[in-house]
Amino acid sequence: MSDPTFLVVGEILRAHGRRGEVRVRSLTDHPGPTFRPGVTLRAARPSEQSLPDLFLPPLEVTSVRPHGDLFLVLFDGFEDRERADLLHGRVLLRPADDVPPLDEDEFFQHDLVGRQVELADGAVVGTVVDVISLEPSDLLEVAVEGRRRPLLVPFAAGIVVRCEADESVVVIDPPDGLLELDADP
Repeated sequence: MSDPTFLVVGEILRAHGRRGEVRVRSLTDHPGPTFRPGVTLRAARPSEQSLPDLFLPPLEVTSVRPHGDLFLVLFDGFEDRERADLLHGRVLLRPADDVPPLDEDEFFQHDLVGRQVELADGAVVGTVVDVISLEPSDLLEVAVEGRRRPLLVPFAAGIVVRCEADESVVVIDPPDGLLELDADP
């Protein structure tokens, strides 16, 4: 899989107030370098996360302030609620080249998709098809052969026992019952 041109860094939930601010959920573990004045982001439809919406201009962050576990962000040219409403439901993209490098034990979500999931004894569970961003940990959506519904595996220490940047496998030690959870009837 080739590296993407843009990375999804946030999700615009809705407009906030009359000044044009929008509520943004950060989808990055390091929001500071991304959600700060002067940074330029692009908006995309959630169904087309790798392609910026060409009908919307680049979005330069002019102000940011925390709002609980969200951020209130104001973009240049979107200084009223009517304009801010145009961004509702969009995801925010940042050029991959502008994203600071990751720490050794960190991964971009796209780096996990396509990896084989195995148990510690080498038994194959399935393949990661998506990563769902949740708190307190992300979930790996794993396609399992012979199963219609995907298996959801917490990407958490104690369950994921090995996941190295230079390997194409995720090794898990699931708690009892996890592999049978939500299995097809």
